[in-house]
Amino acid sequence: MQQADPSAADVFLILAPIGRDAAEIARVLDGMDVSTRVAGTLAELCAILEPNHGSGFAALLLTEEALIGGAGELTAFLRRQPPWSDLPVILLTSGGRWRGAEGRWAAFEALGNVTLLTRPLHAETLLSAARAALRARARQHETRSHLEALKLAAETLEARVAERTEALEAETAGRIAAQERLLQVQKMEAIGQLAGGVAHDFNNSSAVVLAGLSLLERRYGAALAASGPGASRLLAELRDGAERGAEVSRRLLAFSRREKLHATELDAAQVLGGLRTMLANALGPGIRIRVEVPAQAARIRADRRQLETVLINLAINARDAMPNGGEVTFTAAAEVVPADHRTHVPDLKPGAYVRLVVADAGTGMDMKTLARATEPFFTTKPQDRGTGLGLSMADGFAVQSGGALRLESESGRGTKVFLWLPQA
Repeated sequence: MQQADPSAADVFLILAPIGRDAAEIARVLDGMDVSTRVAGTLAELCAILEPNHGSGFAALLLTEEALIGGAGELTAFLRRQPPWSDLPVILLTSGGRWRGAEGRWAAFEALGNVTLLTRPLHAETLLSAARAALRARARQHETRSHLEALKLAAETLEARVAERTEALEAETAGRIAAQERLLQVQKMEAIGQLAGGVAHDFNNSSAVVLAGLSLLERRYGAALAASGPGASRLLAELRDGAERGAEVSRRLLAFSRREKLHATELDAAQVLGGLRTMLANALGPGIRIRVEVPAQAARIRADRRQLETVLINLAINARDAMPNGGEVTFTAAAEVVPADHRTHVPDLKPGAYVRLVVADAGTGMDMKTLARATEPFFTTKPQDRGTGLGLSMADGFAVQSGGALRLESESGRGTKVFLWLPQA
């Protein structure tokens, strides 16, 4: 009798508890070049089968005497087989010595894929049944391989479908985002055209008012002064109001990118240094101003008046974000954007820039506010504290100058405004 390899699929498991039946059966099967294994009891046989659901065995070969005590444990195991498996059972019967005929056949049928051989039997009969069991079991293993291949193919298909679905969702989201950006650009262009037209008309009106006030001062200034301080104060207030209107029109023109810029070569340190006194007066005693600019900082090409206006507006925004006081920091540094850059400022073209940063430690902005911060007329300030044009004007100035503007902010953590301007 050959030594059984439990991992092989051509092992016959034998249970023949009486006499030398098991040894004789194994001797006959040796002629088929298959392995055999003998169990002493039905419980031992079930314990041998349990690992791997009996997949390593070709068939069971039982004598009827092995079932006299009941085959409930074996039939329960056979019912638990995987879908692909139907383990062949060869049962050697010997007349009707136990149970009635009805109970006997019911016990046989409960074994499932059973072949009955009546003893005494020829060796060829046993070998023929064993060969049939081997062929049937081989087909079952082929079925298992096909099922596993189908399962793997289904899992692969599901993974590909999931991957493709994810890609389509990302593509759809990107398309929607692009459409939203296009709509936003179109909206901003329309607002810009409207703002530019209004600004020109408003600027013309302001110019007429200022010219009239100048003429009034020249012709009647002495008489107004002689009439009392109230008249001179009224005239000054009128001029101040007209100049504020002119400044609003300039902001609108900068936002709409229709104001002509007069770019010159500027020294960043000189510009920031020249603004210190003005900023100190505008920001008040509760705000400290810190300027960090390298001695050999690269020079900027920009419109000085517009740049100063932008920096003052950004400083005032920083002050308003720090009602209890704090520090506003101005920094400048050279930066080269390479041709293959993957910058987080997509509108910034490759080239040499000076990056100006205005930073505060104020209230900051949440994501929703940050997304709208550069929209014209959008403001979180009280109605009498601003027009909502400061950041939109700064953004328009940066783009018109050939640079870019970006905001970084977090609620409760302050704000940084990055302004890239071309190097001279």
